[in-house]
Amino acid sequence: MSGWSLTGLISIVLIGNVLVTLAILDITEKETVSVLIRSSAKFSFILFMSAFTASSLHHYVKSRFTKWLLVNRRYIGVSFAISHYIHLSMLILMTMHINFNVFEDRGLFRTAVGATAYAFITLMTLTSFDKTRDLFGSSNWKRIHTIGGYLLWVIFAKSYVLEMTNPLRIAFASIAVLVFLLRISIILKKN
Repeated sequence: MSGWSLTGLISIVLIGNVLVTLAILDITEKETVSVLIRSSAKFSFILFMSAFTASSLHHYVKSRFTKWLLVNRRYIGVSFAISHYIHLSMLILMTMHINFNVFEDRGLFRTAVGATAYAFITLMTLTSFDKTRDLFGSSNWKRIHTIGGYLLWVIFAKSYVLEMTNPLRIAFASIAVLVFLLRISIILKKN
């Protein structure tokens, strides 16, 4: 499984997760939407870290899996965007439908950082297609994906490293740190 069919399969799993959760739990309950917010964040983390570390991981570990990951990082990245837009839609649903404004708790700075992250996710997704990538140019494409990638890494790392309250969060925090070390080691190696 690779290419756009991989993105399609991951999208089916992501949408299936939402539909199954909604079929089992009551959509009018805050906890139901909270479950969807948490699960979409976890899916997003896994997909993002997979795409973000693909080239660094393949540099150090040459295997069929890391080659597959490298070849499919664009499709995994687009799948991440789909997952994270599901995450955003659940945040909006929580605010509008259940009358619990999740954005109020975040404050202006965190909301601005989140909006900036979604702007980068949108740009990164748009430039994942050859024609739009050509329109932006390769140097702009590189800037968008580098700045956006590290911004998203910081957001994910902060949320897991600062709140290691259970084994899964500790594992995700460890993955975030390892991904950063892998990426930095490649940069240092080039210089």
